[in-house]
Amino acid sequence: MPLQPLHLALTFHNNGNDPGRKRQRPSLWPLLLGLAVLVTLLLVACGNGGSSTDSATTPTTSSSQSTPGPASTTTPQVTQTASGMAPVVQVQITEQNERYQFSPQTLTIKKGTRVEWINKSDAPHTVTSNTGAFSDSGTIGENATFTLLFNTAGTYQYHCSIHTYMTATIIVTA
Repeated sequence: MPLQPLHLALTFHNNGNDPGRKRQRPSLWPLLLGLAVLVTLLLVACGNGGSSTDSATTPTTSSSQSTPGPASTTTPQVTQTASGMAPVVQVQITEQNERYQFSPQTLTIKKGTRVEWINKSDAPHTVTSNTGAFSDSGTIGENATFTLLFNTAGTYQYHCSIHTYMTATIIVTA
């Protein structure tokens, strides 16, 4: 008996009742297409990559200098933007000793100061008020920023909703 090519030797039969009729294998395309759509949706849902938000209604968090230790207080270096604009203080989101943090964790600014958070880490983060005093930043991707203008004196505590151990406070004085 001559050897048959492998593709002819392997035939599928419909549960043995009809040996002359070949059964087609189910196609993998619907599964692969569904998987591709799922992965795309997950990537889109995980972050906006680099959007910047600006709000002039309520306050938010931290500062611009990396400060060791969890309970440090810093008076920020303020930079003046275009004439007539609010001064801007930058808060960095960093990684230190394999833990993410807002730096500084406590920041004191004057009313009318704009705070800009910049994500200097490799992971996405949020700036989320503990009390709902300001709108959530949404996801802040690597090297992206989020900005808020603080017009009301008070103490504002916030955290990262992705890494809940990340907490900080901003104190706005009159």
